[in-house]
Amino acid sequence: MAADADRDLNKLEAGIRAQLARPELGRGEKERYARWLSLIRSFRAPMNLEDVSDLPAELVKELNLPSDKLESEIIAVLRFAAEPIDLDQLLIGLYRRFGVIQKRRFLQNKLWRMERKEQICKGKNRKGLYSLDPVKVRPDESAQRAKRARRK
Repeated sequence: MAADADRDLNKLEAGIRAQLARPELGRGEKERYARWLSLIRSFRAPMNLEDVSDLPAELVKELNLPSDKLESEIIAVLRFAAEPIDLDQLLIGLYRRFGVIQKRRFLQNKLWRMERKEQICKGKNRKGLYSLDPVKVRPDESAQRAKRARRK
């Protein structure tokens, strides 16, 4: 879905640039196309909701912010993934999004503490999955699990 949006923005930008290259354009049209290009750039620029450095102190007091930077980065990766992810995917996401390289054991411990503070959720029946919302078991998995339990 994000790839489709990027492709559409690229097509739109290419079309606007082609129009800007026309020599017969008037000044008003050139300005309008330039505004459209700046709007496209703003769509591509990620909105950083984790950076609170420019907010007034009274607003920061009202926010329920994670206590450290790594927690914020973990939450951002989980939010971006929008589905439960495992530890390997989280390590990759932290590196690709923030350039952070973490030791596996350290990150496991951090995730355990975040789960205890109810900042994230861990899959109960699907070991090793993390998300911001409780991990739901698919109906076909619960049926298979019930069959295995009956066999034992």
